[in-house]
Amino acid sequence: MQPLPEISNGFYTEDVVSAIIAALCQEQDGVFDLAGAECLSMDDLVKLLNRKETIKVNHLPPLIAKLLPWVVQDLPAALVDVMLSDSLADPKPVIEAFDLRLTPLREVWIAG
Repeated sequence: MQPLPEISNGFYTEDVVSAIIAALCQEQDGVFDLAGAECLSMDDLVKLLNRKETIKVNHLPPLIAKLLPWVVQDLPAALVDVMLSDSLADPKPVIEAFDLRLTPLREVWIAG
């Protein structure tokens, strides 16, 4: 089965904390999307988190995935929707507004 095209630019928690502190110190008004330093496909994220390039990743067809909350009581339908869609934001406005250096997940996870 072909991988789904879900893409995410997940963020490192310390980058979020740095952005919040910078926003409070600089008293910036506005709404900022926090995004990670790199975009990863869901397959690449799974491989990174498992520290295995060769890990087997199985995909459910979206229709079956959307039916799972009816069978798995603690699985919120909203979470399935998030997992089936891209989760992207542009990190440039936050970087420029708060002079941040975002940390690629590969830098942190592989080192850990």
